[in-house]
Parts: sequence; structure tokens; C-alpha cells
Amino acid sequence: SGRAPDDAGMEELRRKLRVRDDQMETTGLINVHRRIQLVFGQESGITLERSALGGLKVTILIMRGPKKS
Repeated sequence: SGRAPDDAGMEELRRKLRVRDDQMETTGLINVHRRIQLVFGQESGITLERSALGGLKVTILIMRGPKKS
């Protein structure tokens, strides 16, 4: 669609990133988030927020060191 999600859409994506439900339908973003956590630990992953210009800001956090999960 080329547009940033509205506030409700952003909250739904954030909820899907927080919830660990293997039966839940997932998008590519959720799959990438889960794979990052599997390799680098639960402190790692993807966060979503509104950018300063109103678009979608995606941050990927990779923790260094041994996995702590």
C-alpha cells in the first residue's frame, strides 16, 4: 500500500510482536522478529513507532554476546 499504518494498525503490529502465539497468523515482519529473538535472545528484536515525519519507524535491536533465553 505504500503508506504507514494508522495508530490502530501500529498497535496491532506491536501486539503481534509482543505475543508469542505459534497458532497466530504471522507476517514477514513478525517472522523476522521471532528469528532474531531465537538467535540473539529475547532482548533482541524489532520495535515499531511513528517517525518524526509521521511514517513508520522500524528499529532492529541485536544484542551482542551469548543468548540469554
